[in-house]
Amino acid sequence: MLTNGKGFNVKPNQAWTGDLWDSTWIKDDSYKVYRNPEDVKISFWLQPEKYYVGAAWYKKTITIPEKKENEKYELYLERCHWETQLWIDSI
Repeated sequence: MLTNGKGFNVKPNQAWTGDLWDSTWIKDDSYKVYRNPEDVKISFWLQPEKYYVGAAWYKKTITIPEKKENEKYELYLERCHWETQLWIDSI
């Protein structure tokens, strides 16, 4: 979603899934410019350009050849940050 420009702008009071152990960003006036609601920058955190929380649907068609005896297939879903469900048709 985020790589497609979907989501909302990050705000200073944004709920995060991690903790800020150093309260400098909140308390130190030298960081005030980075707490601007229109252009939040958190220099010591992995900050996306936008944030999105909610359901998202992706569709991908893959073709798996005829299964051979004792052969296994693995589907790897990269960067699933939250609960993820997968539906596979025609199995």
